[in-house]
Amino acid sequence: MLGSMATTLLQGVSVDDAARLTNRDVVAALGGLPESKIQCSVLAEQAIREALRRHREAAQSEREEVPCR
Repeated sequence: MLGSMATTLLQGVSVDDAARLTNRDVVAALGGLPESKIQCSVLAEQAIREALRRHREAAQSEREEVPCR
C-alpha cells in the first residue's frame, strides 16, 4: 500500500520533484497511518532517496564515459 502510493506520487514528476517527496507526503496521500505503520513510510522515502542516488551516479558515469572527438 505505501509502496504503491509512493509510486503513484512519483509518476510523471521530475527527478528534482521526486527528491522532494517525503514520508509525510506519502502518509498525507493515504489519509494518515497508525503510528505503528509510520516506519513503513520512512522506508519508502529511504528507498526513493537511494534510487535517486543510484540514478544520479549512473547518469554521471555515462557523462564521464563519453569519448571526446
